[in-house]
Amino acid sequence: MDKEDYKEINSLVEILILEGVVSDNNMNTKICNKSIRFLKSKGWIKEHNKRYQYHPCSEIYDIHKVGIEKYLLNKQAEKDTETKIKQKTLFDLNNKYLINFCFLVFGSILGVFIKNNTESKNNAETLKKERKEIFEKNDSIIHFQTLLNEKNTLILSLKKEIDSLKNKP
Repeated sequence: MDKEDYKEINSLVEILILEGVVSDNNMNTKICNKSIRFLKSKGWIKEHNKRYQYHPCSEIYDIHKVGIEKYLLNKQAEKDTETKIKQKTLFDLNNKYLINFCFLVFGSILGVFIKNNTESKNNAETLKKERKEIFEKNDSIIHFQTLLNEKNTLILSLKKEIDSLKNKP
């Protein structure tokens, strides 16, 4: 849209505010009809009971205050702001989801690691105790074996003596 279109739309808005109605007919200029179609396409004017006559909607009063060019710029700025907010919100939600998922994975891995580490420490302590008991049992077995060997040798020597005494007349 060029400056002439904006100027014509502003004059139509002025007419709508003052008279409360605007007509679309053959007596209007080409630019005027184009401006009416533009306002109609945006939904800023509504058809009246009479054909080709239009009444203003609430936006027309806002347009009248600042002018169509500034109003369109403000609307575009609002739309851009809303889009940015939506994108930022979506980005934040995705990041929070990703961060929560990472914490969940990290916590699970950490829990498994701590559990395995604790179990391995308990297993290591249990193994040390079992080894110590085995060594103690082996020592006692060796001690009993040596005692048994000594008794057997003593018994054998006593048998030999008994046999030697029996063989002597």
